[in-house]
Amino acid sequence: MPDSPNGQLHTTPPIGPTELSSAVATSLREIIVSGILAPGERLIETELADQFGTSRGPIRDAFKELENIGLVRVQPRRGTFVADFDETDIYEIYTLRLALETTAARLAAQNIAENSTTEKDLQQRLESLAAAHKIGDRRLIAKADIAFHRLILNLSGQRRLVDAWERVADQTVVVLSELSTHRPELQSASDHQQVAELIISGSGDRAAEVMTEHLERGRVSMLEKRRTRL
Repeated sequence: MPDSPNGQLHTTPPIGPTELSSAVATSLREIIVSGILAPGERLIETELADQFGTSRGPIRDAFKELENIGLVRVQPRRGTFVADFDETDIYEIYTLRLALETTAARLAAQNIAENSTTEKDLQQRLESLAAAHKIGDRRLIAKADIAFHRLILNLSGQRRLVDAWERVADQTVVVLSELSTHRPELQSASDHQQVAELIISGSGDRAAEVMTEHLERGRVSMLEKRRTRL
């Protein structure tokens, strides 16, 4: 289990009993999404309890919360493991994203007149993604990529749509971090730019079409890379 130099995980949750389980879950979520804990790695309650300075109860509660958002898997009589997404998982993640994000792109374009900072915000996300590619860190790229898509979901103005998408957002970051390369994919960069421009221009149907093409290519690419990794 990776530790910080002082032998404890980097984020120590507060001691208050009400917030403890949630704080542990938040810390573990960030550790998993950041890649400190690898897919398939076993999570041991006693070790985590020692490292967080708590009892095993909040660790179990955190496991349940992380299982609900798909970041860990509990295997009876074997233990709890960081989720390792297989081809079926990847297909389902991208299928759900297709349904949600095409709708979000269309709604974001319809709402453009009500969002005065949309162009600036989209451009900032594109610049962050380009900067991450320049650095060459896969996890920074994955987080910058999902931040661009999250903005579009938020611009849709549909809270339930955003909530449904958030259930697969962290899973997407893990998949992208594990399977993508640090090299910028020119088609993907072009897609992001085009979607942003179409939303800004209010062309909702076309924005949804480009988003569909973008995510379908992403699904095919991630599935191919998952098969190659086996």
